[in-house]
Amino acid sequence: LPPTRITSNTRSSIDCVCTNLPLEDVESKVFHSGLSDHTAQLCTSQIRTCQENTYYSGMSRNYSQNNLSMLNALLLQENWDEVHNAYTAEEAYTKFMSIVTMALNQACPLKKIRRKKKVTNKHFVDHQVNLLKENFLQKLLVYEKTNNEEDKRNLAKAKKEYDLRLRKLRQEASASFINRAENKSKALWKIINDERQTKNVIQQTLKLEIDGHVEDNPYKIAKHMNHFFTSIAERTLKNNPKPSIDPHTTSDTGHDLHNYQHASQIEIQNIIKNLKQKTSAATDNISTKILKHCKESLTIPLTSIINKSLSQGQFPSALKLAKVYPKHKKGSKTEVGNYRPISILPTFSKILEKVVLRRLLDHCEKFNLLTERQHGFIKGKSTMTALTDFADYIIDNLEEGKHVTSFFLDLSKAFDCLSHDLILHKLDKLGIKSTAKMWFKSYLKDRKQIVEIKQATSGITAITRSRPLPINRGVPQGSVLGPVLFILFTNDIPEHLDKFCTVSMYADDTTLLLSGQKDNLDIRSFTALNMAYQYCHSNDLVVNPDKTSQVAFGRRCDEVPTIPDVERNTQAKYLGVIVDEGFTWSQHVDNLLSKLNSSLYMIKRTKCISDISTAKIAYHSLFETHIRYGLMIWGGTSASNLQKVLILQKRAVRTLAELGYRESCREAFKTLKIMPIVNLYIKEVILYAVGQPLTQNRHLHDYNTRHGTRYQLPVHHLSLYEKKPSYMGMKLHNLLPEELRCLTGRRLKTTLTDWLINNPFYSLNEFIERRQ
Repeated sequence: LPPTRITSNTRSSIDCVCTNLPLEDVESKVFHSGLSDHTAQLCTSQIRTCQENTYYSGMSRNYSQNNLSMLNALLLQENWDEVHNAYTAEEAYTKFMSIVTMALNQACPLKKIRRKKKVTNKHFVDHQVNLLKENFLQKLLVYEKTNNEEDKRNLAKAKKEYDLRLRKLRQEASASFINRAENKSKALWKIINDERQTKNVIQQTLKLEIDGHVEDNPYKIAKHMNHFFTSIAERTLKNNPKPSIDPHTTSDTGHDLHNYQHASQIEIQNIIKNLKQKTSAATDNISTKILKHCKESLTIPLTSIINKSLSQGQFPSALKLAKVYPKHKKGSKTEVGNYRPISILPTFSKILEKVVLRRLLDHCEKFNLLTERQHGFIKGKSTMTALTDFADYIIDNLEEGKHVTSFFLDLSKAFDCLSHDLILHKLDKLGIKSTAKMWFKSYLKDRKQIVEIKQATSGITAITRSRPLPINRGVPQGSVLGPVLFILFTNDIPEHLDKFCTVSMYADDTTLLLSGQKDNLDIRSFTALNMAYQYCHSNDLVVNPDKTSQVAFGRRCDEVPTIPDVERNTQAKYLGVIVDEGFTWSQHVDNLLSKLNSSLYMIKRTKCISDISTAKIAYHSLFETHIRYGLMIWGGTSASNLQKVLILQKRAVRTLAELGYRESCREAFKTLKIMPIVNLYIKEVILYAVGQPLTQNRHLHDYNTRHGTRYQLPVHHLSLYEKKPSYMGMKLHNLLPEELRCLTGRRLKTTLTDWLINNPFYSLNEFIERRQ
């Protein structure tokens, strides 16, 4: 090839075209693209290709606004007498779906479609940009001939003008796309995600190894996957030891729920209103988008069906069929074990489940039946409350001079392995009796699923479904009630283990915490762990011993004995946060920096092709969310660790504000209304402390003193104690201006946020020195 990179001093051909074709069949040349300091290479060859069909064909429904309005109008004309007069919920739902399907076929009929592939929008059809490119290429040719410094400067100036015009065109195109969109938020996210993702390619022919043979028949693949997914519980439980204790040890609460209160039309309308609008649908082809559009016409018959279901304890069988998509996780795509089942249940099932869920949780909350140790899927609790309780237990016991150790249990396929009979027994112990219990029995029993595979062959998209197979164990995947049934199932774990250890749970993430003197800690740890194993073996929970680990904490962690057959680590990942034995959080910060670097690149790319508002959305959603998660817990790390995060945060702000790398960011933080990591931490811990029952000076006497709103800081021995969110929150709250200290609730949150935005701090010491 001719020279592909030319500078003032060198002319080198460092690019090449490699081929195994005869040279007479290949023609190559170079040309200036205007995109790089290298020339572009063009290779032309005469070869036979099997061109992919540019059309996708198949059957589809058109869910346009006009068609959905027609569907709603047709359904409004129905009187639904057949549904109201049906004797059972099963019969009522069958007649209901018959009417809805008939109207759907009329308003949105299935049609054979042939649509062209989507063509990527081109934004650069612009007369000015063509002139700028031509000017740039002319100056490039002049510079290559003269190697003159003046010509080099002219070339750089022309290149900059050309690049800026291209960037402006992309920004204008993005702004125009957002302005034309009905859903502005969706349009913003499309721009951001288009930069995050690679090309969206339809899945090509799927191949799977079946009985030692690689199979490409889609029906055989779907059938094999369905069998694998529905039998995963039996395979997981196969090696579980036989129970050594009776699982039916939970005592009866004495508070019974025999019947569910009927639902009102207003309740059903509110449930439909709060559903997320999605186009995905189960085998009945009714998505939440359709349901929300036809809310007015469907509320009355749905209320009738739901109330029949509640009063009869019957869950319609048509709502028990799940459609499963296999999603590749990692590893070889020919191994079925490398796929995760994504289950889609009928939309109407979610409405009925939400009605029952509300009544179930009301019963549990009314009689205080839920353990305080469970933080998953419970109102007012989250991963943050779980992490806070975890950290407080460790720090408080270290402060008392005790040794502290923990065991992180790994449960395999926990949601899939539960026995339906055992679920019903535990519901019975929680007071779910008679018709209420009968409803859950109908809900769990006789469930089935199919596997659906969508793939393209020669440009034609084909959908293949397996035959239904029964699901004999577990809570329904993708359901509303499934996660709550699991936490109710494991609600008695603390009761079983409280004599031996403290349990912290978030859904199936279970941690055992122990503290004490080292001379008996090993016996207590061994006993607690074995009691936990016994509970799991007796309750269809499978502990993976290879992934279960032990971590001891504190300066004397080396003195804590290691339990046999349990891996001893210096750190563990718990609910997305890496906890180390010294509570330094250095490993977590290093992991966070890696994520922030990737997010920083996305912010730069988004800023290049869009306006500042879109780039700020990218910042808050792709960058700041990583910082905020668990910040209340790990934000007490060293100043050097916080500075590492702040440096990347400054880079992000400079990108948004278009500042140079040496320009100050303080004013930019204010202008963009972005808080530095230190301010985010201050806000988190102060709001947490204010929400706790902690002692202020005004609680100690009846006098209205000047410092009455200040907190009494507990006496302590360890510097680690000061890292507790409650302690640090009290300490920093005491340093706030008086007009902020006297506020509470939402007013405090809003006012504190505004104050922190207008006062960016780069370190905790800076905040403390300025406020003392």
